[in-house]
Amino acid sequence: MMCIKFEEDINNYELLLDKEMTNEEYESYIAEIMPLIGELVITFNRIDSSINIYIKDLVSNSFYEDEIPYIFISEMNYSSKINVLKKLYNYFLRTTQKEYKKDLEKIISELQKAGTIRNNIIHAEWDEVSKDYMVKIKTKVKQSGAVNIYRIINSDTIKKEILFIEDTQENLEKFDDEYMER
Repeated sequence: MMCIKFEEDINNYELLLDKEMTNEEYESYIAEIMPLIGELVITFNRIDSSINIYIKDLVSNSFYEDEIPYIFISEMNYSSKINVLKKLYNYFLRTTQKEYKKDLEKIISELQKAGTIRNNIIHAEWDEVSKDYMVKIKTKVKQSGAVNIYRIINSDTIKKEILFIEDTQENLEKFDDEYMER
């Protein structure tokens, strides 16, 4: 999945002004992508919930002790959960003869990318969108100065990202099924 991104000096106001959508175009664009953004969020939340369950299952196999792992999980952000899940898988698989590390690195990378996709969509600045669907997703400060980072976000890109997140969910399930013996 190719994501077209570019950086532009924060003071370049001409970038979007030259390609500004009319109010009618903007309203149509937002109406088209809004349900897809909702679908993306729900799809992403399935992964987050799965990670919670896998962490809980790895830490406690007792139905009656479910509350204790969730005390910790509830205080963790998505990135922390991924790191803990990776460490738990490594801990439990380290003594096996299974060649799991390459597959684990792949699924961890996919989970991180899914989080980035979600953050780019959720935190995008939707009040300014160009006719070619360029949306500012963040501002970064570098040694050379501040830059805005833009990317194309339209219904096609969101649909592809939903598919990626669904595939990542499926890959996580496959990894757990293949390597963890419960």
